[in-house]
Amino acid sequence: MSFRSLLADLVLSGTLSNAYEIAGTFTVGQVGGVSIVIDGVRDAILFYNAAGNLLASLAPAPGSDTSGNSWVTGLRVGQAGNPGVVVSVASDGKSGLLYFPGTVADVVIDAHLQLNQQGAGDAQVSFLTIGAATDQTQNDTAFINLFASSKDGTQTTHVTLTYQDPTGGVHSYVVVDPTGAAIKAGYITAVQPGTGTSRSNVAVAETWHDMTLNSPFANGPSPFAPARYARSALYGGNAVALSGTVTPSAGTGTFVVVATLPAGYLPSFGQHFAVATKTAAGANSTQILNITNTGQVELANTAAAGDVIYFDGVVYILN
Repeated sequence: MSFRSLLADLVLSGTLSNAYEIAGTFTVGQVGGVSIVIDGVRDAILFYNAAGNLLASLAPAPGSDTSGNSWVTGLRVGQAGNPGVVVSVASDGKSGLLYFPGTVADVVIDAHLQLNQQGAGDAQVSFLTIGAATDQTQNDTAFINLFASSKDGTQTTHVTLTYQDPTGGVHSYVVVDPTGAAIKAGYITAVQPGTGTSRSNVAVAETWHDMTLNSPFANGPSPFAPARYARSALYGGNAVALSGTVTPSAGTGTFVVVATLPAGYLPSFGQHFAVATKTAAGANSTQILNITNTGQVELANTAAAGDVIYFDGVVYILN
C-alpha cells in the first residue's frame, strides 16, 4: 500500500484525488509575475498582474487584500480605475447584475444591466434594466426597462424610457406597448428636410424658417412673428406648420402669391384655409389662404394696403 502526500498530489504527475481544505492562501504562478491566488481566509479567487495589481476576482462577498486591492461580490474583470465588467448575484439568488466600472470615481453605481422581477404569483413579471451610472453628488440617473408579459396576461410586454430624479422619484416619460408609443412628457421635433439621408448626413431637428416674401408684402406688424414655416411632428412628421403675419404695402388682386416654399415642404395636393385678417380700417375679416402643390402661399381674395393677415395655426398635410 502506498500513500500520496498533498505535495505529491499537487506537484507530481497524477491527479488530485483527495479533498483538501485551504486554511490560508494558495498561489499559482511565479513570484513577481502573473499569479492566481486562492484565498481560503477571504473566500476569494484573485488574479494579479506582475505589478501586483488585481486584474480579476471571484468572491461571494466584497473584501480587500493587504496591498490595498479591493473586490466586489461576484465576478469582476478589470483593474480599479479602469473600465471593466462585474457580474454579481443578489443574496436571494434571483437578481442578476452586470455592471461596467468606468474611470469616474464619484459614482454610487456604475452603468449596468440588471434582471429584476415584480409582482407575485401569476401576475409576476421579469424585466431587464439597462441603467446609466449614478453620480453620488447629483444622484439622478436614467434607465430603460424591458418588461415581459405576466402569465395571467394582466401585465403586458412593454418598454419604458425612465428618468429617476435626485430624490428617487421615477418618471417613465416614454412607454412603448401594444397600443403604440406614448410620450408622457416632453416633445417630438420633426426632421429637417434634406437631413437624415445617410450616416454621413445625420438627422437634424427642424426649426422655423423665415419666408422669402414677394412684393408688396412685408412681415409684421410688431410684435408678431415674421411669416415662417417648419415641418411639424404631427401626422408622423408629414405636415408643415405656418406662423406669423404679413402686411401688403399696396393693394393686391386675387390669387396673389405671398411666398413660395422650397422642396421638402410641398404638399401633394393643394389645400385651402380661412385665416384671420384685420383690415386697414381696423375691422376683423377673413382671408382665404391657398397652399398649392408647387409650394405657393397664395391669398385668394384681394388685400388692401395695411391689411394684416395672420398665418398662425395653419397646418397642412404633405401627402
